Amino acid sequence: MGRKESEGNIIKYYGWSSIVITSEKGGDLTFDPFFSEDYGTHWSELSDYGNVSVICVSHGHHEHYTDAYKVASRTGAMIVAPPRVCQHLHSHFAVPKEQLTPLKPGDTVTVNGYSITAFPWYHRKINYFKFFTGRFFTGCRFVFTNLLHTPLDTPFSGFMVVTPEGTRILNLSEGMNDKMPSAEVAALREQHKPDVVIGGYQLQFEREVARCFKESGAPKGILYHPHEKLFGLMKLYSTPVETVKQRIKEVAPEMQIFAPPPRGEVFVQKEASEMEEKKPDAEVA
Repeated sequence: MGRKESEGNIIKYYGWSSIVITSEKGGDLTFDPFFSEDYGTHWSELSDYGNVSVICVSHGHHEHYTDAYKVASRTGAMIVAPPRVCQHLHSHFAVPKEQLTPLKPGDTVTVNGYSITAFPWYHRKINYFKFFTGRFFTGCRFVFTNLLHTPLDTPFSGFMVVTPEGTRILNLSEGMNDKMPSAEVAALREQHKPDVVIGGYQLQFEREVARCFKESGAPKGILYHPHEKLFGLMKLYSTPVETVKQRIKEVAPEMQIFAPPPRGEVFVQKEASEMEEKKPDAEVA
């Protein structure tokens, strides 16, 4: 099937949990934009988000949060996020209330042609002993950056997005772990019938990732590692992505699975029976 961008969307991955969905009809939507040079990474620039009209922020941890207001200031984009995140963006970064759309779990809003529904997900338990023993000062920097500059007390929000082209995209963010109930993912499947599921894999949660991907019912899945470079510095081991793919195939053999590297992209269509994966551009110097 030929690629017709006017009938589908390109999903671009920019490292961390930063994802851009392009649309010729409504501008671009981004999840958790983060382009700052940090922990030896520099995978994107502010200019990569130049066509963004909607920003979805999942929670208040700094690599999901602290660059969102910069994109909003540059493009005038609307930020859709949990209420506490919106409050913090207004009080600490002077984001105008007119650019903030607080969204509680279960609520739906339409912004610039995108239908967006929020739902809860649950963060894995953090083993602080392992976190600090890997590289103490790096761990301290990460923790204090969050304590000083972010709203750590926010809930965790996933997003079900229907693009202007009609593609149904379920973003589970970092929720694929032993805290996420299968019944809640199955309920999302029954309510929204996603075409694509997106989610972060990390540490040794490969079976939980497989379970969540299967329960989503989506025919296509996109994987990314939200902390690959940071965890490498901290000497925290994660299951290789090929093993994660294998675990998914064991329980959902018909699912098409993609794991684009930073600056890689995947083309998706609502009615398509296939997706096209493009190799990444050169890493930003």
